[in-house]
Order: sequence, then structure tokens, then C-alpha cells
Amino acid sequence: MKESIFNSKIRLTDNLLAIYNALNDKTIFIAKNRVDIDDLSNSPALTLEQLKANGFVVEDSVDESRNYISYTRTVQNDTSAAHLIINPTINCNFSCWYCYEQHTKSKMDEETINRVKRLVYRIMTEKKHLQFSFFGGEPLLYYKQVMLPILEYAGHLSEETGGTFHVNMTTNGSLLTPGRIEELKNYNFNGAQITLDGYKATHDRIRTPGNGKGSYDRIISNIHELVRNGVPATVRINCTCENINDIHNITESFANLPKEQRSLLSFDFQTVWQEGNKSDISDRLNHIVREFVKQGLNAAKSSFREFCYADRRNSCVINYNGDLYKCTAIDFANTERDGYISEDGSLIWENGSLEKRLASKLKNKPCRACRILPLCHGGCTKNSLNASDGYCMYNFDERQIDQVVLDAIERNIQFGRTNKL
Repeated sequence: MKESIFNSKIRLTDNLLAIYNALNDKTIFIAKNRVDIDDLSNSPALTLEQLKANGFVVEDSVDESRNYISYTRTVQNDTSAAHLIINPTINCNFSCWYCYEQHTKSKMDEETINRVKRLVYRIMTEKKHLQFSFFGGEPLLYYKQVMLPILEYAGHLSEETGGTFHVNMTTNGSLLTPGRIEELKNYNFNGAQITLDGYKATHDRIRTPGNGKGSYDRIISNIHELVRNGVPATVRINCTCENINDIHNITESFANLPKEQRSLLSFDFQTVWQEGNKSDISDRLNHIVREFVKQGLNAAKSSFREFCYADRRNSCVINYNGDLYKCTAIDFANTERDGYISEDGSLIWENGSLEKRLASKLKNKPCRACRILPLCHGGCTKNSLNASDGYCMYNFDERQIDQVVLDAIERNIQFGRTNKL
């Protein structure tokens, strides 16, 4: 027997230890005198059996690193479904100070829409499931001109071929309407990510449309409308030193929702990338997440365990002009494309860009034995691809990695995924 390489041990008190396993996403709390802290596999027999049953100790023959890398490759190369992330435009009706997009005046033209339709035909006639994700810019700026024609075509194809599809979007939420939500439900609308910039006064200073009025109340109303219609919504809250002290008040905007509607909401807190005092914000967020949970709202400081769409062979970003990318976290106006969608609807990846991106996954030797590999999956392949001397999304800083583990333990407590031994 040997200890799992994915264990992390956190001393909570002089006598109490928290052990977290990133592969199984499990936490146990145990008195230190019940285990061998240096090597869990040397623990007393009864404790050892419990540790083994929960994956904290494994057989000597198990190569956890190799097994996880093999699993990662399987996920990465799965082509049983397809994911099309489509930018109808990279323009927006807001001008948020932190946004990295240029908001160029732009709209997907008829020819590019037809190329997308031909790609959709290829996918759905092969009986693959298709996930549409509309992005931007603000995708709803061209709902009728771009989004709806593509979805109507997919709907007709689904009836003809038996192929299936769903649609979600990343939107600022201001242009959603009850009519649009109802219409999108006809096309298997399965979620929206909507961003807030703090509570009402702070948000309205940042998100002010052309009419000079704030947008908070309208966006909150549209989020309510989504969950009333049974559509899940992820509310991403951008955190800064300016808004961190009033973010907890956002709970008031959802306090009157019935429990079943609140269960369709999830809140994700992300520090704005330009913010310099990230550690101060991170410390405050622990308390804020607890406040949201106390109000019956699903909340997390960070999102983990899901594989990034950009690391999957079956995923691509189609810009409004037909250019292809793997990732949305870029300035589309000033980033070299990875390829293009051809006239017949084929995806043409230029300069080996797709294979280079996929090959960069887990090329970093330190990642292969890292205790939190199942959480970050080796970090961002874009950054890994460009790193010449090793790469870690936490800069190989054990304090940052410990904080990731503490956040995971906090989530396990929140969702009842802990045990006492």
C-alpha cells in the first residue's frame, strides 16, 4: 500500500488534521494520533482500511499519474459530441473598464452564417450531439439576424436527422426578454452565464447603457425570468476592491425566489484580472460565499474539476468573420487566428495550431505529479504552449496551492462531502 499522490494535509489545530484528495474530491477530518502524518499507508489497520476505501491510500501497483493522464487524453480526444462557440459580434452595448475586447463594430454576415449551417449539417447528420454556446461581444445584439437563423436551421435538421442539440450563452443579460427566453426554450436552452459588477449602485456606475440609466434592476429581472422558465443561470460576480464590501447585498435580489428557482442559480466569484490586491479580495470572499450559502444560494469562490472547452478536440470558437480560435479569453481583434471555416463548412486549422495546442496538455513534468492535478488539469494550454521553461498557473507557489485545497475543503463542507475518522 502507498499514499495517494493527490493527497493534501492541512493542520487545522494541534490535534486535528484535514486530508483532501483531489482525485476523489473528498475530505476527511482526523485526529493526528490516528494516522502516520508522514505516510498514511503506515497508519493503524482500522484507519488504513477506511483510508483505502476513500482513495487516500492505494495499492502499490497503481500508477495514479499515468492513469489520470490517460483519462485526460480520453476526455481531450472524445469526438462523440461537438461544441461550437459562436461570436455573432465582438461589439457590445456596454463599455466595462476591465474588458479586454475592442468592441469593434461587427456582425456575422450571411455567407458566414451559411458556412456555420453547413458545419451544423455535417455534425448533426453524423448523429453527434451539438452544444451551441453564443459568446461575443454581446451575442444578443444580433439575436434575430444571427442567432435565431442558426438555431432554426438546427431545429429543422434535428427533426429530419434525429440529431440533438442544446444552446447556452454568455451574455450581460440586459437584452434578454421574456419573449426571447420563451423562444429559446424551443431550441433546448440549457443555461446562461450573466455577469454582475457588484450590488446595484456599484454595478450601475460600470454598466450604463446609452440611455444613461443603470442596468442592475433590468438584469436581475431577466435572471429571475430565466429561472422562472426552468433555465439554469450562472451569475458571475466580478470582484474588485471597490465592490467587495457590498457584494453580500446581492443576496437580497434573490431572497424572494422560491426554493426550486434558487436551486437553478449558481454564483461564481472572480477577481477582475487587473486588480492588484487579489489576496485581500480572496480573504474577504470566504465570508461572502458563506453568506450566499446561508441564504440558500449555490455559491463558490472558484470553479474546478471541469475540463476547459479549449482543451477538447471537439470544441472551436467561430468568430463573426469565420475565423477559428480555440479560446474565448482573447482580444479577437488583435489575436492571430488558428484557422477558418471553409465554404463547405469544414474546419481548417492553420499551421498545425490544433495539434500543437492539444499536445501542450500535460507536457509539463511538474504537473504530472502535482497533488492538485485533478483540479487544474495542468492549467491553461495556451500558457503552457508559450512557456519555455516550465509552467504552473500558481507559479509553483505552495501557499497558493494550499489555498486552492482550502477552497476545495470549504466546498466539501458546504455540500456535505466530508467524513470524520
